[in-house]
Amino acid sequence: TLLDQQPIWEKSTLTFEPTQNSFSFGLSSMDYHSTDNYIEYFLENYDHDWRTVGPEQQANYVNVPPGNYTLKTRGANIKGGWNPKGQSIKIHIHKPWWQQWWAYLLAITLFSTAIYLLYRFQLNRQKTQQEAENLKNLDALKTKLYANITHEFRTPLTLIMGLAKQIKDQEHSPTATSKANTIERNGKQLLFLVNQLLDLRQLAAGKALVNYQQGDILPNFHHYYDNFNSMAESRGITLEKDIPDQP
Repeated sequence: TLLDQQPIWEKSTLTFEPTQNSFSFGLSSMDYHSTDNYIEYFLENYDHDWRTVGPEQQANYVNVPPGNYTLKTRGANIKGGWNPKGQSIKIHIHKPWWQQWWAYLLAITLFSTAIYLLYRFQLNRQKTQQEAENLKNLDALKTKLYANITHEFRTPLTLIMGLAKQIKDQEHSPTATSKANTIERNGKQLLFLVNQLLDLRQLAAGKALVNYQQGDILPNFHHYYDNFNSMAESRGITLEKDIPDQP
């Protein structure tokens, strides 16, 4: 269907949309002296050979691919005299939008972008995994070093406590016994703290549970007072305590 009133035979080119790829042309000979005229047609770039018009006097084409074509026609009378010139008209069928150059460019761009994003995702994922692995290894190294140092604390503390016990056993003066008790008490306190550090390591690794207990905190106050009192005396400081007797 043409959008203007210009006759087809006056046009040099017919332009069709992608959905207009099925069309028919009515063909007729200009020789009116005889009804036994022969007409052939040939769609260049589509047909492989000339076709003969049937009784319906039409050239029919269905689902012609997009592209440029030329419809050629020729006629002959009953005596076999062919028109050497014939008639022709150019036909152009537009490509659908997904076959346009910009559609291919858009598809290539989207595909390249998807590949790049996938590559960046995999790269960031590997980087994150590597960083997590490095942190895990560093944490394991720190934990090992921490455990080794903590264990090293226990040896001198054990020796200090042993010497304090020897002083208590060998020296029977009240002053020496008091100082030995202070050394032994602080050594036990340090050993207790070291053991707590080891427990904290196990707790961080999820291998230990905190065991909360209720108790009287007043003995702890007395303990801390006794620990600092010896230091205060060595510096000429009088340290006094005011702690209630009730729990």
